Amino acid sequence: MQRWRDRVAREKDEGVDHILNKMIIFDLSCNPPSTSEELLGRLGKHMEVLSDRVGELFDLLHQPV
Repeated sequence: MQRWRDRVAREKDEGVDHILNKMIIFDLSCNPPSTSEELLGRLGKHMEVLSDRVGELFDLLHQPV
């Protein structure tokens, strides 16, 4: 997920913490949302910058490790 965040930050010309901070990465990794709507609700202030990437992030969270 950190590689994904870093790539998105470069594409959007934003800092990595503006895309997803470490606390949210940890929370989403330990307790993945069951729906994309739940994911949107849990993104908080990051929702605005990631609204166009919710499906991509949701799929990433549900990939087998």
